[in-house]
Amino acid sequence: MLPDRLYRIRDAADLLALRPSTLYHLIATNAIEVVRPSSRAVRISEQELIRIQQDGVRPRGMDVARRPTVAADLEMKAIRGSGEKVLCREE
Repeated sequence: MLPDRLYRIRDAADLLALRPSTLYHLIATNAIEVVRPSSRAVRISEQELIRIQQDGVRPRGMDVARRPTVAADLEMKAIRGSGEKVLCREE
């Protein structure tokens, strides 16, 4: 079996219609799995790109029940838009 094709961050971002900085942020937060062929190079496997396209991006191993809901996200946007300072969100 042949190994997955590996994509550079810039190429993966183009395929996913994301900015490279978004992918770097997701890598830093361990939301996506990467391959490091050398100390500086970072690549994303084709299998991981397919997972991101199908499932969306979420931290690996995070319980679905603990993810913020769309309603909670909209509530936070409404609070931020009102000019109030928000320090934390109650669960």
